[in-house]
Amino acid sequence: VAGTSSWDTTKKGLICGALAKKDMEAAIDAAPEEQFAALGGKATAKGLIGSMIKTDMDADGDGTKESASVAIQWESVKGTITGLTPPKN
Repeated sequence: VAGTSSWDTTKKGLICGALAKKDMEAAIDAAPEEQFAALGGKATAKGLIGSMIKTDMDADGDGTKESASVAIQWESVKGTITGLTPPKN
């Protein structure tokens, strides 16, 4: 795609990895409290992590399953970039 100003085909993929429970909780802590008002606050959101997300991976190698496996599907769509001049060959 480099050197072109349009993306003519659809691409699909899957990104996989592990997300530690402590990192999920840190992300909640870093967000504004009002983002969690509908759930009842940050404490409730953290409680949901414990009850809804199964830690099934030992990503740090210490023998304890502290992380959840994740897989995110993505799909691109056709797009055109405007306002940029392609590089001269």
